[in-house]
Amino acid sequence: MVAYSFKPQFAELIAAGTKTQTLRNDRKRHAQLGEALQLYTGMRTKHCRLIGTATCQAVEPIRLVFDGGWIEYPLTGLLVTELHKLTAFCRADGFTGWNDMAGFWRRHHPETRQRLGGRPNRMGRHVQSPNAVTLPANLATMSLERLRILNAACERRLKEEIDRVSRSNIRFARLLDEALRVEDEISRREAAL
Repeated sequence: MVAYSFKPQFAELIAAGTKTQTLRNDRKRHAQLGEALQLYTGMRTKHCRLIGTATCQAVEPIRLVFDGGWIEYPLTGLLVTELHKLTAFCRADGFTGWNDMAGFWRRHHPETRQRLGGRPNRMGRHVQSPNAVTLPANLATMSLERLRILNAACERRLKEEIDRVSRSNIRFARLLDEALRVEDEISRREAAL
């Protein structure tokens, strides 16, 4: 069981079931899929209280680029850039919209700001809500800057995938070579009998 603490402003949203996800910095131990969660406000204070319990649905890395207005899921390379999807994501995290979420992170977590392509961003883990990640349906409506950002992310993900597949193919070739050598040795010994 993993316990998470939330700011008091989120307690009612969690209890009502409208805040269905949380963003967290990397730490030694995050909840795993299917694991029980205890949700608190005011942990490690005299005002600590249990808001409720839940079951972890998913955990994955995420990057929020507040000034660029997009979300990236590094494992898949998928981006969320459409305003209505960004707003839905923010609402599932207890905010009214993108600017509200960005302002919260700038005020409460300035230490998590990093530089990526000249834009402040937030790296961490996210309990993903269904349908939160999709590529934009109509690229023609995107600005040139966002298309360049999307292209860079796609190229980076493609390179990572090619590297992964190449390493896999090399391992496969080695295993196949070993299997053929063993088979040849068996054939040679059987012929000698």
